[in-house]
Amino acid sequence: MLTVINDVHAGVERSAGTTTDSKLKLRLHIVAELKRLLDETTDDVMILGDLFDKFDSSLFDSILVYNVLKDWLKNNPEVMYLVAGNHDVSKTSNVVGNFDLMKNLLSEFINFIYIVEPAHTRYGYVIPHLPNQEAFNKALALVPEVPVLFLHCNYDNNFAAQSDQSLNISKEQVEACKAERILIAHEHCQKLSGKVTIPGNQIATSVSDWQGCNAKYMARVDIEGRITMSKVAEKSVEYTEQLWTDPQVTTHKFVKLVGTATAEQAAQVVSAVAKFRAISPAFVVANGVQIEADGGTAGFDAALEGVRAFDVFKALEEVLNESEMNVLKELE
Repeated sequence: MLTVINDVHAGVERSAGTTTDSKLKLRLHIVAELKRLLDETTDDVMILGDLFDKFDSSLFDSILVYNVLKDWLKNNPEVMYLVAGNHDVSKTSNVVGNFDLMKNLLSEFINFIYIVEPAHTRYGYVIPHLPNQEAFNKALALVPEVPVLFLHCNYDNNFAAQSDQSLNISKEQVEACKAERILIAHEHCQKLSGKVTIPGNQIATSVSDWQGCNAKYMARVDIEGRITMSKVAEKSVEYTEQLWTDPQVTTHKFVKLVGTATAEQAAQVVSAVAKFRAISPAFVVANGVQIEADGGTAGFDAALEGVRAFDVFKALEEVLNESEMNVLKELE
């Protein structure tokens, strides 16, 4: 059997909705979850793209990921396939990034297979992220008759087809493909469509990762190409929405503050969100509050005035201690 893990995005640095502390905790959580998923399987493993959030993620994150992969390869006879995704590679071919570093550091293990070009595996055919849509189209046209085709791309997304940042397989290409089934990573919510299976990512790293998803799933593929899905995370456990006027501290990892406010309350909303972020154990607290503007542009102007009138230092005094405020004032 083969377990497929995808879109881990190790090293992600969320600027919106985080504090310095929660940002680091999220990065550590992602690697811990990757370790848990690996430790729980006795299958071969395919990491189907975007192991890292950026090709040049910090050395700190690279070391954390390396230790997890190294320990798994050392303690298991099963094979690990590491497939390149669009976040893993640089558009500049002569730049070596974290993904390349994994290749060099883990090459000592005979059960480690690194895939950056179309390749056969015992479970099917793999096309990793390629430099552009033209190269991807050519690779798709050459796919042989296999039980499963593994991809890292969008499905039926015309906008993505015009960008080299991510690739796209169209419905027409799916129908023309000789593979019996197609398993696609890159998109973060589960989707099933004919012979296409999109498991979505297994480890949420943002509020948006839970938009349109009720659960997170992991795919398993047997030697004959049959694909099964297992649930690995529940939205109700990890994500919640709360009114900005009275948010409650919970154990949820991702929180979205919602509700409505008048233009005059815009600064009050900003302050309330900042205060809640300071006390919440969540990795991300997003501001989803809708500002009502009855007067159109006038309402927008009023909201701007509210923001301009917002006293940043006064708000910070309510969430920082005296010594922290003294340091801040020295920097002013």
